[in-house]
Amino acid sequence: MKMNSTACPDRPSPTHRTLRRLAAAVVVVPLLVLGACSGETPEPQTAATTGTTTGKATPTGTTPAPSPTTLKTKGEIKDDVLGHVITPTKVVVGLPWPDNHPVAEEHFELVGVQVKVEAGKRYSASVTPGLFALKTSAPDAVPATNEFKGALGKELGTVKRGEAETGWLIFKVEKGSADKLELRYNRPAYDVKTTDSSIKAKTFTLKLSS
Repeated sequence: MKMNSTACPDRPSPTHRTLRRLAAAVVVVPLLVLGACSGETPEPQTAATTGTTTGKATPTGTTPAPSPTTLKTKGEIKDDVLGHVITPTKVVVGLPWPDNHPVAEEHFELVGVQVKVEAGKRYSASVTPGLFALKTSAPDAVPATNEFKGALGKELGTVKRGEAETGWLIFKVEKGSADKLELRYNRPAYDVKTTDSSIKAKTFTLKLSS
């Protein structure tokens, strides 16, 4: 699989962020602003379909890894306060592991969630991969990872105010826990200085599978 990557924090920051007013519009000014990514988003590549065999050879006496499973998606997450719209467009369970991850491959599996993010226009609150997590049948939600540096496809970058971008969120989950999937978008809290008001932190959820 081949994508371009953008390194972003794995976990959302629980701290408040500051909002200011630009001209006549109230805008959100996060403490950290990252560059936006651009370009087309190719699908993760699985196995070649030519006459020659590619990929890792399966050792004698072992069970081959299952083929990736693509799930149908529907629904979206809407942040009515900030105006963000997040739409999963594809979910792939059991992505092939990049080379040189033998230990992780024994205990974890990879889930890719392709999302289209349309950032709201009113506030300058960016959407970053670090704001997303995936809840499986395991007890704890898993944050999106940038560990693979685009080896599995073009990952989602920072989406700034009024922009739209499609990219992959990659999650490393416990093996066998991907039978139930729920995408979570964790909006941080913001302080609006110009109006002496605040926007509370909130977690938005969307079921990707039963």
